[in-house]
Amino acid sequence: MALQLRALTLLGLLGMGASLRPRKADFFRSEKELNHLAVDEASGVVYVGAVNALYQLDAKLQLEQQVSTGPALDNKKCTPPIEPSQCQEAEMTDNVNQLLLLDPPRKRLVECGSLFKGICALRSLSNISERLFYEDSSGEKSFVASNDEGVATVGLVSSTGPGGDRVLFVGKGNGPYDNGMIVSTRLLDRTDGREAFEAYTDHATYKAGYLSTNTQQFVAAFEDGPYVFFVFNQQDKHPARNRTLLARMCRQDPNYYSYLEMDLQCQDPDPKAAAFGTCLAASVAAPGSGRVLYAVFSRDARSPGGPGAGLCLFPLDEVHDKMEANRNTCYTSTRDAARDIFYKPFHGEIECGGHSPVRASVCPRRARASGVHDIHAGTRNTAVSMAGLPAMWALLWGCVGGLVCLREGKDLARLGAQGSSQNFLCGSEHLPYPLGSRDGLTATAVLQRGGLNLTAVTVTTENNHTVAFLGTSDGRILKALEGPSVHKAPALTSLLSRTQVYLASNGTSSEYDSVLVEINKRVKHDLVLSGDLAILYAMTQDKVFRFPVQECLSYLTCTQCRDSQDPYCGWSPGGSGHSCLWDTGGCTRKAECPRAEEASHWLWSRSKSCVAITSAQPQNMSRRAQGEVQLTVSPLPALNEEDELLCLFGDSPPHPARVEGNTVICNSPNSIPVTPPGQGEAPSKPPSQPFTVTPAHGALRTRALTSAGPWVQTGHRHALWPLGGQA
Repeated sequence: MALQLRALTLLGLLGMGASLRPRKADFFRSEKELNHLAVDEASGVVYVGAVNALYQLDAKLQLEQQVSTGPALDNKKCTPPIEPSQCQEAEMTDNVNQLLLLDPPRKRLVECGSLFKGICALRSLSNISERLFYEDSSGEKSFVASNDEGVATVGLVSSTGPGGDRVLFVGKGNGPYDNGMIVSTRLLDRTDGREAFEAYTDHATYKAGYLSTNTQQFVAAFEDGPYVFFVFNQQDKHPARNRTLLARMCRQDPNYYSYLEMDLQCQDPDPKAAAFGTCLAASVAAPGSGRVLYAVFSRDARSPGGPGAGLCLFPLDEVHDKMEANRNTCYTSTRDAARDIFYKPFHGEIECGGHSPVRASVCPRRARASGVHDIHAGTRNTAVSMAGLPAMWALLWGCVGGLVCLREGKDLARLGAQGSSQNFLCGSEHLPYPLGSRDGLTATAVLQRGGLNLTAVTVTTENNHTVAFLGTSDGRILKALEGPSVHKAPALTSLLSRTQVYLASNGTSSEYDSVLVEINKRVKHDLVLSGDLAILYAMTQDKVFRFPVQECLSYLTCTQCRDSQDPYCGWSPGGSGHSCLWDTGGCTRKAECPRAEEASHWLWSRSKSCVAITSAQPQNMSRRAQGEVQLTVSPLPALNEEDELLCLFGDSPPHPARVEGNTVICNSPNSIPVTPPGQGEAPSKPPSQPFTVTPAHGALRTRALTSAGPWVQTGHRHALWPLGGQA
């Protein structure tokens, strides 16, 4: 995947200034191991799923509610409800939280545990101790999550479409005592005689072809427009290898006709190193022109290149295009070629290839199912039942007039179709069964780590710049910035110990600090931003941490603000005040400066600029002479008619200045202060030595003649000072 004009720079989460005070993060500590984390964007309430417990915390991680969910009498082999007389192997068993999801429109929380074959409950968002639905006697139809603690379950709460039913899309691996369901769609309300957590329809599940130890480990679920996506790893047995797969299906497709999956690969920029083979975490964001899947992958120590991790980017536009191309290729490639590319997910065989594109736009499903005429090579054959046709034949039938169907040959070309993938995105007319393709997308890592893993990722945008927060296996959070670059190839970044090293494509580098969350404690998968995107919540084994995404106000000078390289921060010469002019200055977010859109009123930290006097004319002036001093200021903030620029030299009274271009013209001061000890370039020169302009202790000031117009001054001071003596 081409990543032109993009760069990735690795930063420390809490800034770079070594002289800044240490920061103490807010955290909540649990006596139980933590499993999952969710945040209500509207209320700010934090929900935490743990072993045998659920926690409801406020936005500052203060405990509001705590609920016990285990242990309970259970055994993985037994079907709930557990009766000791019928399940003699039952014993007190921990309940590991497998799924924790919010349904804000219905003000409820979905939680599923490992107890009782993975059944789920609905709870009130305002009070988790209030259980809205729970049923443990419905049998297999209510088994949702994996009952194996080592098998991940992912889910997504959504609807089947505008005004449709609220449903839960679930992906999970197949543990040794699971029910074999890999992907399923579950109701969240009682509908047509079905209880909550039953399958949406009889066909809204996919089971593994045979029961065995799990071959899938699910990583993430997300939605994009009308589609639901799953990211998961699959351990193939023949040949033995791990594959990372991205699956897509339509939300409005209760029969899963639209299910497609394909490989994702994350390559190391070093061609001698092996690819990063296993996806550990994934997140989706919209950095600008389209949404992008950000996924972190790992590589084990046995692979060429050694242990490590990489971050790869997959634009969803490219994902959709590739999946549609795969659907059409299933029709048009040769059978021999298709046999190496396509397969039927989870079980069974599939036939693709050797056919022309077909448009099935006018052939009703019911007509084809009841019997149709086959026209081939100019002959009319006897009516046949679709139920008796091989699967691929059913896939390839088109229709004319709703009654007579066509199979491969010249008659199909006569339809002038471009392929039915564009006309039938979700229905059985194009794919009446799931399709898998080994021909997927490959990306090159834009960031890599050697020696340990990246374990979590979440992505947001700030001022049209994409910021990715990354958790690590040694207890750190890193912040990566993706932005425009003058280089065609993406810049690469690595981290060594406590030092972040940015390696640009031209070979230059610069170093930044990194910040510990909790030393040698793995940052868990759920890395979540608050609704206003101002707070980041991270989780280790027994703690939840709360970090501000930026601490711009802690940088007290423009130099500190600039050197932080924090993409959230910029130096506002007007500080955080209303005027946003040359104030005492302040390091702020752009949104906090009302005049930030005006030229040079907010200087982004990564632009590496501060307001400075770059030259002065004349260079020398007699103490007794009165005249004008021309100061070149760069960058000079734009001034409007209501702004007045004033000059201030030391303790001299301020006086108005003129602005011509980027030049500020001041009258020379009436009185010259005594040169401070150690200042000046030639203190031993005779008293008649003229004066010069040097950066020292004065300040250039402005006043905004508005209702909010206080006296303000720059953070970079320049003045007229004598070189020594008296004239």
